[in-house]
Amino acid sequence: MKVRTMMLIAFLLCAMSGCDRKTDSQTNVEIIGGVAETNVGTVDKNSNMLSATEWLLQNTGNAELRIDSIKPSCDCMEMKYDKSMTAKSGKYFPVRAILHPEEVDTGAFIREVEVYGNFPSSPLVLTMRGRIVDQKK
Repeated sequence: MKVRTMMLIAFLLCAMSGCDRKTDSQTNVEIIGGVAETNVGTVDKNSNMLSATEWLLQNTGNAELRIDSIKPSCDCMEMKYDKSMTAKSGKYFPVRAILHPEEVDTGAFIREVEVYGNFPSSPLVLTMRGRIVDQKK
């Protein structure tokens, strides 16, 4: 009898507290293609061709994704993204980085972009790597 009473009390407490409901709204981000690091290959710093990469972030959570800030590791990266800084559940948020090599840059490079927002893996670190050459020399 005591066990039944205890189980009944536990059931009633659970029902009143809402433990059978879904947890609070959450956001989660996945990179489409699953790769946070992109190799852009060889970049001629004297060329008019732009070296760029784009990451497509998908909101796989059940709440709206909110991006608080996007911070490149140097001024040599031009960032392009949706100015709304949001993505609804199931939608995508593209982040594009364009490399503008500086005069002194040559050799292997690694540049990072930190994406801060309301998701558990914040900041999400996206990496662009490659090699800068000077074809005029």
